Amino acid sequence: MKTAWSIIKSLTNKRANSSEEPMLNIEGKLIKNSQIFAETFNNYFSNIVEESATKIIKQDNNDLTKHSYMQ
Repeated sequence: MKTAWSIIKSLTNKRANSSEEPMLNIEGKLIKNSQIFAETFNNYFSNIVEESATKIIKQDNNDLTKHSYMQ
C-alpha cells in the first residue's frame, strides 16, 4: 500500500500534506475519483500476474516440446 501511494503521489506531484484532491492521469484523462484509482491499480496488477503466468506456461510448454523432439 505504501508503494502504491508513493507512485500515486509521484504521478500527481502531490505532497503528503497537500489539501488538494489527488488526481491521476489515466490514458490521458485526469481522474480524481479514488474508486477509479483503486480499480485501475487492481486491474493493472491483476493483468501483470495473468500475463506473467501465461508467459511461464508457454515457456514451460516450449521447453517440454523441445525436450520431446531431442529424445
